[in-house]
Amino acid sequence: MHRALGRLLRLLLFAGLLTISALSAAAPRVLVLTPAFDGVHAEILDALRAALPDSPTGLEVETLPATAENLPRALAASIVVTLGSEAAALVSSLPAATPVLHIMLPAAALGGLSMDHRRAMAIVLDQPASRLVALLRLALPAERKVALISGPGSQLAVDELQRTATEAGLRVARTHVASNRELFAALERVLAEPAVLIASPDSTVFNRHTVQNILLTTFRRHSPVMGFSAAYVQAGAMLGLYSTPRQIGEDGADAVLELLAGKPQAAIRSPNRFEVGVNRNVARALSFELPSAETLTRDLRREEGDEP
Repeated sequence: MHRALGRLLRLLLFAGLLTISALSAAAPRVLVLTPAFDGVHAEILDALRAALPDSPTGLEVETLPATAENLPRALAASIVVTLGSEAAALVSSLPAATPVLHIMLPAAALGGLSMDHRRAMAIVLDQPASRLVALLRLALPAERKVALISGPGSQLAVDELQRTATEAGLRVARTHVASNRELFAALERVLAEPAVLIASPDSTVFNRHTVQNILLTTFRRHSPVMGFSAAYVQAGAMLGLYSTPRQIGEDGADAVLELLAGKPQAAIRSPNRFEVGVNRNVARALSFELPSAETLTRDLRREEGDEP
């Protein structure tokens, strides 16, 4: 139902776009700038292209490496799409009126961008605070305490998460670190009592160098982790809430069509599509009984009005 509705909305938006194109006698040009063409980037690019409806009149999609040499191509584009923080930083300084859509970047990266909200928008990787708290309530209704650690780039996002959790009646243990050297002491503070640690996509705090120490420390303190990627769940987070590469590409395609059709957009928005991940081995080891990932995903989407 959710995917079918998404396809229908894209087709309706594209129908309006074709009318605009016919009047202007020029096919819209979408320029996608990416730092790589393999792995996750390839999955996002494939999903983005597949979700943009084909038409005899032509919606032109060009994909190029995110380099300074390719920036002049942006001047002739109807919209520029960037993948990741590196491409976003490259395009953010472009002195042009071309609309820009940034995808595949954490909210923590926005502070380093020179982002003109009159022409640019971003779909961040961060899941909204309300969705995170709703998942916690669905998956672990008996747990009443959460632990939060913010870094230099995630303070505002963690502030919002703390407010949302408090309003939901949860107790919050929260601390801040300036670098990952402070992380172990921070974990000691927020996990003085067992709590659900909600990780945020802030590379200062939660990165490949810290993940194993975080998961080991939380496990020893009987404190499950809610991660922000499928990889985090595979590594040992008990729960995860994230958007898959395919979903990131499809969300990006929706935004492209909305922007080209002249539909007003929020400058920064959260993902529309998402998945829940569950690590059953960790759940059993910590003596938690969890619904399946599919059940949690369905129930969470239903709460947001995306499932019957």
